[in-house]
Amino acid sequence: MKKKNSILIAVGILLAAIFIYYQLRFNHYKVMSGGMQNTLLKGDVILIDKHFDEVETNQIFVFFKSVNEEEQEVCSRVVGLPGDEIKLENAILYLNNKEEKNEYVLHEYNVVAPIGLNKDTLFKDGIDASLLLILDDFGNYQITLSEQDYNLFRKLKFVQKVEQIIHPTAYQYKRNELFIFPNNGKYNWSKDNFGPITVPQKDVTIKLNKDNLPLYKSIIEIAENSLITISEKGIMLQNKLLDEYTFKQNYYWVMSDNRDNAIDSRYYGFVAADKLIGVYTASLYSDN
Repeated sequence: MKKKNSILIAVGILLAAIFIYYQLRFNHYKVMSGGMQNTLLKGDVILIDKHFDEVETNQIFVFFKSVNEEEQEVCSRVVGLPGDEIKLENAILYLNNKEEKNEYVLHEYNVVAPIGLNKDTLFKDGIDASLLLILDDFGNYQITLSEQDYNLFRKLKFVQKVEQIIHPTAYQYKRNELFIFPNNGKYNWSKDNFGPITVPQKDVTIKLNKDNLPLYKSIIEIAENSLITISEKGIMLQNKLLDEYTFKQNYYWVMSDNRDNAIDSRYYGFVAADKLIGVYTASLYSDN
C-alpha cells in the first residue's frame, strides 16, 4: 500500500510538472480574422511556443500590435528580419532585391465568366473557390486564389477573362479605418506598390531627417520611449538636435498570406521584438 501511494504521488508530481512546463512554454491562440487564409482559417485554435530562440523568415508569429489605438493580439507571417530591405512592386514581394515566391500567398482577381461560376464545380476541378464573390448578374466575379489555383482557373474554358487586382502607387486606399503606412504625403505607397523600406536593427545607427522621420517616428516614440519634437532647428530629442538614431531593439516586417484581405505591416509598420508573444507550432482545432 505504501509503495502504491508512493507511485501515485510520483505520478502526480510528474503530471503537475508537465502541466506547469506546458503553461510556461506554450499558449493557445484563436485566429480572429481571415488574414492568414490559405494557411490558417478564422476560428482556428493554434498552439504557440513562447520560448523561441530566434525569429526566422516565413515563421508565423502571434504578437501585440496597436490597431486603431487598441493593443490586440495579432497573427501574421514574418517576411522581413532586422536589416532586411522590403519592397513591393505590383504585389510581388522583393526581399533584399530578390523576388520572394510563396505558394501559400493569396491574391484577388477580377473575373469575367458570362455562363457563370459555381463553387462546387470549381472545387471538383481542384480549385479553392471559398472566396468567390458575385459582383453582378452579367458574369462579373471577384475571386481570391493561390498561384497554383490561379494557374488552373485561368485555363478553364468558361473563364473569358481573369485579371489580378493591383493598386498602383498613390492609390488612396483605407482598410478598417487604416491608411497605408506611414500615412504621410511624402510616401505615396499602396498595398501593392510599397517601399523600399529597411527594417530597423538593434544597435544599428541611421541618419535621421525630416524625409525619413515618418518611417521611424512611431517606433522611436512608442517602442523605444523617446519623445521626438520638430522645431525650427530640426528634429529634437530631449532638447538635443537629432540627426542620427541608434535603435535599442530589433524589429520585424510581417505580411499575411491573404494579401488583399489583411491588415499587416503595410498598414501599421514595424513589429518590435518585445511585442512578439510566440511562434506558431501546431493547429489544435478548426471550425472548417
